[in-house]
Amino acid sequence: MKTTEASNISVCRKLECDEDSGKKNCTKRADEDGSNVVDDDDDTSSMNSSDEALCEMLGFSSLGDIMATEKTTESLSSNHNNDDQNTSSTFEQGSSVTSTSSPSECLYNIPSFTSSEIKSALTQQQLNEDSNKVFSLESLIKRYENESILVLPSEISIPSSTMRKLANELIYGENKYPSDKTYETIHYLSSSGSSEEIKSRRVLTRLENFVSRHEGWYHLCHHTIPSILSTVLLQNEDDDAYVLYKEKLNIKPPGGSGFAPHLDTPSLRLVFGQDGPQHFITVMVAIDDMTSENGCLRVVKGEYNSEQSAPLVIPPDENGNPDAEGRAGAMPLEVADTLMFEDILCKGGMIAIFNGWIPHRSAVNKTAFSRRAVFLTYNLKSEGCFRERYYTKMREWRSGWRATRGAQGDADLEEMEKMGEFDALKTIPRI
Repeated sequence: MKTTEASNISVCRKLECDEDSGKKNCTKRADEDGSNVVDDDDDTSSMNSSDEALCEMLGFSSLGDIMATEKTTESLSSNHNNDDQNTSSTFEQGSSVTSTSSPSECLYNIPSFTSSEIKSALTQQQLNEDSNKVFSLESLIKRYENESILVLPSEISIPSSTMRKLANELIYGENKYPSDKTYETIHYLSSSGSSEEIKSRRVLTRLENFVSRHEGWYHLCHHTIPSILSTVLLQNEDDDAYVLYKEKLNIKPPGGSGFAPHLDTPSLRLVFGQDGPQHFITVMVAIDDMTSENGCLRVVKGEYNSEQSAPLVIPPDENGNPDAEGRAGAMPLEVADTLMFEDILCKGGMIAIFNGWIPHRSAVNKTAFSRRAVFLTYNLKSEGCFRERYYTKMREWRSGWRATRGAQGDADLEEMEKMGEFDALKTIPRI
């Protein structure tokens, strides 16, 4: 089952350099339906120099910004080391931060927003959209209920440099910050002279279960974001009203597949059934700019608040792969094709809130750079804290399924993942 936005085989254009000969092998990248081949030179034709291209990749407007960020980071690190001598708050790998005044807020430049700051920013956002409209939080909540998604203004965002730092420490600090990882096989067309060859490479596309192992992520996910949710949706400043259910950092590499249309709540409920949370809210924080070209989040705005109001989904296979056909929430393509999906364009660090019933998907990344975003799913604390149990349950579920398929060791497991990967890409609700 192949869609124009969720192709199971992505062919990306890639520029390879032969260090011995200095010869460049130019390859071609196909769009999401695999039919139109485009030239990657278009992605960087506006660059005047390699420095400018590097700045764009890193998310800076100039090399001066990089220098300033390095100096700020050094200063913050120095302050952090001094603070460690005077604070009783500790964070060890695999443990939880119990103090509400974590040094991570300073080290990682993670902002804390007061209720008045949030309300002021939201008021200005409303005035910019309609100067004649009287603003109230009640009207904002009503808008969220009517559209099932709310993109917060840039004043209520996380610095993009902070998000990149947090993401890079996870991606490149595997030994210090272990996490559950998912990989995807990217296929690309490599040209050398008059010959062409389809090659493939395995790339990291997702990290999960990392918040409790990283101080900065812990503070962001357990304090900053819940406080924003409480102010916006519950009109109070309690950062304990919402609890984290699960987290995932999605990495969509150049040529990376789009995500099939789906709903979140059916798959989230499937793990614990009636014994677990029934209502979910997902917070997306963009790490890189999210554009139509790099496969941004796409949603169908509407009043989706229950199973009855949501579009039809495909029943899960009880004996299927928990990361593919065994997972609930996938939408039939004939249903998705009747809906109007809208791009959610965000700058790095911007925050979007959406509920578990809104239909969403994304397209292939057609740019030369990865597109990263973190998706944090919350439930009300009154429904219980299930995060640790969720990951324990998923590990058991995945191990049980693999055992029924005869996986005896790491080699068998890797081969099984490769064989089942493309089928999973067609149906798995991965955002």
